[in-house]
Amino acid sequence: MKKKHYILVWLVMGIVLMAGCKKNNEPLATPPEDQVEVPETEGVVYASNASSSFEIWRLEGESSQQLTHFNDSDAWWPRYSSENASILFYSSKGTRDLNDYTSADLNVMDADGSNVKIIIATGANGWEQQGLANWSNDGERIVVAAEDPAIGRWQIYVCDLDGQNPTRISTRSGVDYLDPIFDLDDQSILCVTVPEGESNTESNYEVIRLHIADGLEERLTNNGRRDQHPAISPDGETVVYESLIDPEYLSIGKWALMELTLSSGNESTLLDNDHINLFPRYSKDGEYVIYTRLNVESFAMTVGRVNRSSGESKLLVSEEFQCMNGDPY
Repeated sequence: MKKKHYILVWLVMGIVLMAGCKKNNEPLATPPEDQVEVPETEGVVYASNASSSFEIWRLEGESSQQLTHFNDSDAWWPRYSSENASILFYSSKGTRDLNDYTSADLNVMDADGSNVKIIIATGANGWEQQGLANWSNDGERIVVAAEDPAIGRWQIYVCDLDGQNPTRISTRSGVDYLDPIFDLDDQSILCVTVPEGESNTESNYEVIRLHIADGLEERLTNNGRRDQHPAISPDGETVVYESLIDPEYLSIGKWALMELTLSSGNESTLLDNDHINLFPRYSKDGEYVIYTRLNVESFAMTVGRVNRSSGESKLLVSEEFQCMNGDPY
């Protein structure tokens, strides 16, 4: 098996297999009142194994609705486009790792779960692996990370709305580029890679801004740690990301949520506790960050949110099932 670059390898293989789960099609239970924080003005889409496999769910208020019904495959990494009321997500073979990028199809569906169609199939464009797609802010383009065997590394591609005409925008063939998202103006991409001229190791991933027009790279973080999954705030002033602050923690590493102020370059800790915190996304009003929490005692994954002002964090869905990849809308 080829080397994988993402945290979900151990999340799925080491945690989901260890944690029991119920298999039914009933709505997800909400956490106890002292744990739950129900979104007041926004919904969240996420992946959960509350049914027979990992499927895409939508949380609005106190109600969760299952949107996909693959049953024999896993659906994951939902990304909601408010511009065209559509959801991107990946599906892969249910008998493989959840993040099996070698069997991943990129799908799109309407916000209610209808009209599901594949827009980048497994093996399309000659890619050996693909993953981590995100919409442009105007809903007109898609950015993906993929591995072209001719290059031998993960690179960044911008595609049309239907997944066609992929254009490679990353320029260095000797390093991996991961976790791409569009900047607010849709003229550049935020992603992680090894900075030019530095040691080519995963522990040296930093957040950069990659300009679409010319491939120019602008380094944003400079902390000497492994940073991943950046997201930019609605006002464009800060970037949130996960950072490996303790590689030796419980033999799997401790990940905290960090926030970078772009004007000053100052980095601050948003969420660092006994759990492992991953996949941050800003709420649409910028008041909260939605994230995936791995409970290191129960090995349960769930979706939570942290208040950026107070630092208070709450769960959004129950730990009764494995839930992850929350994306607010």
